[in-house]
Amino acid sequence: FEFGQENPYIYVSLADEKLTYQIFSVWVCDVSTDTDCIQANPDDAAFQQILGKAVAGCAFDYGVDVTTDDHILTLSTCTADPNSRLLIVAKLIDGDGVDVAS
Repeated sequence: FEFGQENPYIYVSLADEKLTYQIFSVWVCDVSTDTDCIQANPDDAAFQQILGKAVAGCAFDYGVDVTTDDHILTLSTCTADPNSRLLIVAKLIDGDGVDVAS
């Protein structure tokens, strides 16, 4: 969690563009009940629920405003507990040719 506070950006380099994401949530989710937090192309209501869970689950306030107009990146990794996953959630703040919400 402290690493995310000290390094709040994720840089993604693709063949034709470079993207910068700003972390707004790092939290541990339950594998069986939080499956909705990792889904592609949710509708606005589902997306709002995902954002709400991400913000509520995070113990640290990154001070980043995020709305359903934003593009987000969710990274998921295993923890020592096989029933949980560590989620790092960030919003796109800069991208070559990507329409970034202000």
